[in-house]
Amino acid sequence: MPEVVKRVLRTLLALISVLYSFPSAATEDADQVAAQQAAVNFTNGLFDGIPATLYNSQASRGFRRAINLQQFSMNSALFRIQVGGPARNIRVAGSTSYATAPTGEAGRFYFVRVRADYPNGPLFLDHYLSKVGLSWLIETYTVMPAPPYCEQK
Repeated sequence: MPEVVKRVLRTLLALISVLYSFPSAATEDADQVAAQQAAVNFTNGLFDGIPATLYNSQASRGFRRAINLQQFSMNSALFRIQVGGPARNIRVAGSTSYATAPTGEAGRFYFVRVRADYPNGPLFLDHYLSKVGLSWLIETYTVMPAPPYCEQK
C-alpha cells in the first residue's frame, strides 16, 4: 500500500475517533431532558415525597457524605412548613451542562434552575446534578425567593 494512502487512512481514523469522543447533539439533548426531569422530580419530592426515599434514590454519594438522612429529613420538614403547601406550578427556568464540577472533578454535570410557585410565594430551586451510570443525581441544591410574575398589558 502506498505511503500516501496509509497517511490518508490514518488521518481518517484519527478524525473518526475524535468525532466519536464528543457527545452527539442527540445525547446532549437526552441528557438535558433527563437532568431537567430529575430536578423537577426532586423538587416535587421535597414537598410530596418521603424524605428517606428521595434521599436514597436521588441524592449522589457526595450529597450523602455532606448531609446525612436525619439532617435531610429535618430540612425537608422545615421546607414543607415554610412553603405553605404543594406547588401550584413547577417548571424549568433554565439549565446548562458542564464537564467539570465546581470541585474540579471531571464528568457529566448539569445545573438546572426550577421555579416553583408555592402558596407562601414563588421560589427558585437551583440543582447541581451529576450523571452516575444512566441516572442524574443531586449533588447539591439551593433555594431562594423568585420574583413574582408581572403580567404585561
